[in-house]
Amino acid sequence: IDYAHTPDAIEKVMTALKDLIKGDTYVVFGCTGERDRLKRPIMTEYISHHSKYFIITNDDPHFEDPAQIVEDMTKDLEETNYEVCLDREEAIIKGIQLLKEMGFQTAAMALTDDSVSIDDKNLMAEEKLAIVLGTEGEGLAKHTIAACDYTVKIPMMHGVDSLNVAAASAVAFWQLGMAKTDGC
Repeated sequence: IDYAHTPDAIEKVMTALKDLIKGDTYVVFGCTGERDRLKRPIMTEYISHHSKYFIITNDDPHFEDPAQIVEDMTKDLEETNYEVCLDREEAIIKGIQLLKEMGFQTAAMALTDDSVSIDDKNLMAEEKLAIVLGTEGEGLAKHTIAACDYTVKIPMMHGVDSLNVAAASAVAFWQLGMAKTDGC
């Protein structure tokens, strides 16, 4: 979950996901360093209650000790539906592998030379597909793209090179949802 840096934002994201998906939610999640330490356990508890499983990882610790951030996050946490993996790259790859173990194909939303169009017939035919979105600006890291089964782009007019994450996710979910509803 990127750009959800408050308990209210986490709650809204998780509530929106619950309304959009069928089944369980799995999350790779971290708290930024040198920010309000009191909100960390609140955010983690909300993730814990609203996900089947989650991976706690680094999210830009700045100059704060990552172990202290995790300690703050897990303070008084009673649930055990999580693991800690401080290496962010490794945590993201673990999350993708978890999806694959559950039978999902994964699609990285990224502009690369080998990206397929969002309306690619093979992509549209996938029964269980997980969309992997990156952050604003930097997008997905190369190792994340490489770990996915597909790299997907949204065709755009000449000269337009990207959409923000919110717009890209809305287009992707709409287009891929069309395949499951026969366009209705």
